Amino acid sequence: MMGEINKTDRLDVRGLNRLQRNGTLPTVWIPPGELRDQRDLPRTRMVLVRQRTQLKNRLHATLAKIRAPRLHGE
Repeated sequence: MMGEINKTDRLDVRGLNRLQRNGTLPTVWIPPGELRDQRDLPRTRMVLVRQRTQLKNRLHATLAKIRAPRLHGE
């Protein structure tokens, strides 16, 4: 932070303190709960789709290992 070569917590605190004293410490916007919930839906769906794909791949690999025929429609 602040262009220092060695990054330590002590230097970070000094830099943040300097920004606060100068009035240049940026504020952070936290979205309202409703918006966070709306953003969480697609994120959860992506995780579930990824898990489904992993499980299908694992199932196909297991079936291939025991030389079972592949299921149609996949």
